Amino acid sequence: MPTPANHSKAEPREPAAELRSRRVTWTDPITTLQRAAALSREQMLHALKSGELARPPVAELIGFDLTDAGDGRAVMELDTGEHQCNPLGIVAGGVAATVLDAAMWFAVQTAVSETTIVTTTSLTVNFVRALPAAAGRIQAEAEAVHAGSRVATAQARLLDHDGHLFAHATATFSCANLATAN
Repeated sequence: MPTPANHSKAEPREPAAELRSRRVTWTDPITTLQRAAALSREQMLHALKSGELARPPVAELIGFDLTDAGDGRAVMELDTGEHQCNPLGIVAGGVAATVLDAAMWFAVQTAVSETTIVTTTSLTVNFVRALPAAAGRIQAEAEAVHAGSRVATAQARLLDHDGHLFAHATATFSCANLATAN
């Protein structure tokens, strides 16, 4: 049976890194959903863009905003920062995937009927270059490719303001018509 390591000798430690913190607050998503349900699609999009309607909690956590949406397209913007980094010091792939998914969701949501709600059922992201924390404000530009009554698809690109491509994605969505739901 192995013996426990002797911990009586002090081992050298790396100097402590500067501690950083970030506070995140959000609005109850059910309350926001109830408010949004009373609005037309156009009113909801305007309220989200203007800040009159609270951002979803995930948008507060990661830090992205809807800046444009309509007619089967949408643009989300993200301010990159070290709080989104993986251990390699670059923005984590999950952050990029989340912003791409949200942009495609909005694009599809503006392409289906007013009484239809969509849910992501598959997401494929292709990362083509590392996204540095210092990239600044980047955009996820999305467009609906197909908006059927049961299934919809979309594609998106994650770009900086100079047009450099960091990732591109496709997604499939399940569509439910709330007017015919039991």
